[in-house]
Amino acid sequence: MFFSFIVLVIFLTVVLGFASFSKLIFYKEHTVTYNKDFIFGFFFLFLLSNLLNFFIPLKIVSFLVIIFGVLFFLFSFIKKKYEINFFTLILICIFFIFISHEQGITYDSQLYHLQTIQLSNNYKIIFGIGNLQPHYGMNSNWHTLMSLLYIKFLGVNLIFFGNIALFTFFLNETSHQLSIQNKSLPSLFLILSKIFILSYSLFHPYHNGTILNNLGSPETDSVSMVFFIFSVYLFLNFINDKKKKDLDLLLLCVYLTISTKISYIGIAILPIILILKGNFFNLRINLLILFSSFFWLARSFVSTGCLIFPISSTCISSSWSMNLFEVENYK
Repeated sequence: MFFSFIVLVIFLTVVLGFASFSKLIFYKEHTVTYNKDFIFGFFFLFLLSNLLNFFIPLKIVSFLVIIFGVLFFLFSFIKKKYEINFFTLILICIFFIFISHEQGITYDSQLYHLQTIQLSNNYKIIFGIGNLQPHYGMNSNWHTLMSLLYIKFLGVNLIFFGNIALFTFFLNETSHQLSIQNKSLPSLFLILSKIFILSYSLFHPYHNGTILNNLGSPETDSVSMVFFIFSVYLFLNFINDKKKKDLDLLLLCVYLTISTKISYIGIAILPIILILKGNFFNLRINLLILFSSFFWLARSFVSTGCLIFPISSTCISSSWSMNLFEVENYK
């Protein structure tokens, strides 16, 4: 359990390190002022893993990426650039490690999530891989990120702590909102969402319940759920406070949600509503999301012949394209 805790802390420091690095790119300053700034870190890692896999197997750079993330975290931490409650963050780490330590990985993770992750770790992107097995065609940036971080420390693989790290950031932001005396609608939404998840897991008869039983598994269901909740939270935050940064974070989080699991594409309505109301996003962030989306769509096309798999209307005839019947059947 102690080694698991250490590996989880490493995962968190990598994300926070890249969050600080990303803010330096976006805003020319690398102060991580809110718990929710972890979104910057995940976005940068999504972009990096997707881009690199077009040219190399991700195992070549896994160690370098982790070292760079940890070093940038230490640099920013020494410079006092983090305004995060690390005490509650550590307590939440211990809590999630404790409740998930004896859990094995879920069946579907063993069946195909691990295979998909190992493919990107061992090989650069493969033309027409969806013809081998349709589930290889499912294009999730979360899987690509896990492929980038597929490395063992202290005999424990980092990928089994991805969704635990995300839930840790989620609960830490919730605890921050709990400490605020005059709670706003966004605060209440986040708090009630977390209360529901924890209550459901407490009363569910099977271990930690069907949500938190996913902790420690390299799957996408709980991950996309958390990004979805955060997207709604950031939308309500912007409506409530009109802070430009929440607008930027919303756009990033919506991209993280959709590129993790395409069935959440409906969440795109939130930034569209704000744009129709005359709000405009940071140009640099817009360009980076377009850049990242291009490689995300290109990855799907290379793997299956479809820009968005498994939507057959986006498929383009090519020598490696999947059969349209198989695409429709998988959908």
